[in-house]
Amino acid sequence: MKREAGTFLDEYLRKGDKAANLVPQGHPEEKRIKDVLESVAVLTKCQTARTGGILAGHFYPMAYVRDMAGTMRSLVKSGYVEEGRNVLEFWYRKWKLFGTVVNADSMGHERDRLLFPNDEVEVPAYIVYCAMYYYNATKDKDFLLRIFDMVKWAFCVQLPHLVKGMTSFSGDETYIAGWVFPRSFLYHGSAESTLLFIEGGRRFIEFAKAEGFLDEEELKKFEGFVKEARDLYKENFVIDGVIHGNNPEREKGFVKPRFHKGFCDVDLLKQRGAPYTWLELGEHGYYRCQNCLNEEIEEVHDPNKRYILGSTGLLPVYYDSDLFTKEEIRKNADFFACLFKEKGYIPSHSEGTRSLGYDFGLLLYNLAYLEDPLKEEVLKVMLDIVDGTGAWVEYYDNKVPFNCRCRPWESSINVEAILYYLQRLQ
Repeated sequence: MKREAGTFLDEYLRKGDKAANLVPQGHPEEKRIKDVLESVAVLTKCQTARTGGILAGHFYPMAYVRDMAGTMRSLVKSGYVEEGRNVLEFWYRKWKLFGTVVNADSMGHERDRLLFPNDEVEVPAYIVYCAMYYYNATKDKDFLLRIFDMVKWAFCVQLPHLVKGMTSFSGDETYIAGWVFPRSFLYHGSAESTLLFIEGGRRFIEFAKAEGFLDEEELKKFEGFVKEARDLYKENFVIDGVIHGNNPEREKGFVKPRFHKGFCDVDLLKQRGAPYTWLELGEHGYYRCQNCLNEEIEEVHDPNKRYILGSTGLLPVYYDSDLFTKEEIRKNADFFACLFKEKGYIPSHSEGTRSLGYDFGLLLYNLAYLEDPLKEEVLKVMLDIVDGTGAWVEYYDNKVPFNCRCRPWESSINVEAILYYLQRLQ
């Protein structure tokens, strides 16, 4: 059995030879880069179901859209194209069964679905972007045509949520789950979710227009939504040249739902166990469970605060967006590069100490794009924090691993950043 497993993995890893061959002989990090390319590839394969779903990590035994989106991109970039396509197949099968794709679905059966508030933003935006990423990387038109109805659904389901050119946060967005952004602000405008809508939508419309899949009325409507979000993006999210993660103005343009399902804001703020249940909007804009409806609370977040979130400010390069000039990209990257020089890591919230596991990779992506010499130090630190499994973890507190290990998503984004860095060396 051991020999059979070894043979299987040897054959599998040959798909990644092209990526491994990008590493220059004699590069100071040659061995560590090759090791992590292999270990992340094996980790991802071992957490992939036959149906194409990928486990988010040992704490999260389901296939999460967000996690699979970053993993799918890296798989395609690394040479594991079939595995990347299978992620889209997984979503397509769920969509055909249920008519939706939600935050997370079970693998191997169809019994469990994990729904969160705002599942109709960010989650479907990832699907649109990934479908177009796969098509642009492979030119596999037949496959995109087969899943086109799902992609169109994923684009259209976001439209009712646009307010002042902004979509909002997913209820399970990683900043919220990682306590670097208040859960009570999930209806604020989200720089990340909105950018995903713009970049995925732009590519989707271009393809649909070229293939004649949209009538004139649909085309005009869809282009109008994307254009408005694009035209207002900097006004909505950029302050003094730095991208901010949220915009409270979105909440002033619509009425928040009275009920939604999630974790009680009051229980979380008081550091109590918070069951996943139906919640009602209450005092201070907090969604409360039945037991906390009338409970007073002293900790009240400033509803007008703007947050600088590390990864959000570094996303335009990762999403190959043309919204920003190179100098504008440099100004954003310099903000986070200064934090890195000061602290030795990049905090997700500029005032905190916690990093998302892929913050390092996104900084490396930007520095490689800018050909900034600091990229070498960021690469070194990023490789230093690889854990004993040969992967990156969900969060780091001052570079110390926290919470879930064996994470394909964070690991895949960091791998893709390394590959981008290597390509820029050529």
